[in-house]
Amino acid sequence: MDSIIRLEDVSFQYQDRQIALDKVNLTVKQGEFLGVVGPNGGGKTTLLKLILGLLIPNSGKLTVLDKTPKQASRDIGYVAQFSTFKRDFPIKVKDVVLMGRLGCSGGAKSPLDKILQQLAIEHLANKTIDALSGGELQRVMIARALISAPKLLLLDEPTASIDMHAEQNIFDLLKEINKEVTILLVSHDIGFISRYIKRVVCLNKTLICHPTTSLTPELMEQLYEIPVRMIQHNQDRTI
Repeated sequence: MDSIIRLEDVSFQYQDRQIALDKVNLTVKQGEFLGVVGPNGGGKTTLLKLILGLLIPNSGKLTVLDKTPKQASRDIGYVAQFSTFKRDFPIKVKDVVLMGRLGCSGGAKSPLDKILQQLAIEHLANKTIDALSGGELQRVMIARALISAPKLLLLDEPTASIDMHAEQNIFDLLKEINKEVTILLVSHDIGFISRYIKRVVCLNKTLICHPTTSLTPELMEQLYEIPVRMIQHNQDRTI
């Protein structure tokens, strides 16, 4: 199976008649680490919800792992956009991670100890989530998404509320995870993601794919509809 995700002329419109996606075509190959960038309201989260099977396209064809999104849902790991919530609930890290197995009767699962070690949070296993930093909590959320051994990992702004050092650590971690799992990541941080990916999806209702080396100030200004200052380095493709 070469393609993990395939969209063919996919359009989606909300009940208020707002067009979120307009004839989107996209193929994500097995083993890719694909970034999705674009302005607020450009359809990035809608795209993830369609892939997850939470929304159904108004038109076009969408397959995930050669199945419908709902049929493939057990093979998809998902890390939602970082949001604030009451963290004083007395639940331990290991129990939060194990929640990722809910609804996954049978099938492949990763041992808890292995996942905690992979995310470098084994020392936090018995701590409650109120004792964690933002970066630590985000690692826990990624561990929860990986405990069911998914073939595809979707992340929506996974570093939006953490500092730069923690952000780099998360992306370094995702680079290692990508050796085993196909990743599609939504981000506003063009600079960071361009260091880790080779192809980026520019989404503002319509979609265009580019290699990261082809991103230019003119292209990004057209996408975001505001002036964008870009700095590019030869080795790490930082923008």
